This record gives sequence, C-alpha cells and structure tokens, in this order.
Amino acid sequence: MAEFGVHGREQIGELTYVIGRCYQGPLRVGDVFQRFVTADGTELSVHLKVEGIQAYQHDFESIDEGLTARLRLAGSGTESLADGGVLSTAAD
Repeated sequence: MAEFGVHGREQIGELTYVIGRCYQGPLRVGDVFQRFVTADGTELSVHLKVEGIQAYQHDFESIDEGLTARLRLAGSGTESLADGGVLSTAAD
C-alpha cells in the first residue's frame, strides 16, 4: 500500500496534478489510488492512476516515503481532491 498526502492540486486542461508528500511507499507510476480521506476524515472512493511523478525537476518511475513530489493523475475522483487529504492505493 502507498499513501500520498495532498498539499496542493492544479488542473491544467485535462490534466490533474497533486503536490504533496509520500507518507507510505514506494509509490510507482502505474499505481492506482482507490481511496481519498479528506482532512475532516471523510472517506471517498476514487480511481486515479499515477501517470507521472516529478520531483526535484526530474521525472521518476517511483518515489519512497518521505519524499515530496508532483503527481500527474488520470481517472475518476479528481474533483474530490483537497489540501490536507490522503490518497491511498488500497482500501482497508
């Protein structure tokens, strides 16, 4: 399971980017987030595939926990993403 804390979100055309920190990793390109827990604890179902990872002005195939990054996501649920929430690749 990977977890990613959302600290910012940008929509550029059809592309959705989130900026944040990997809380539990590794997180890889191709992983799919299935759950988003908002800052107030509300749990939402999403289906968001990691299409790209950028950190330190470079593209990566994966990142480990503790690293900050900008993720490019595709799928359903991007409208639910807000600062302070946590994306998870597995529903518990």
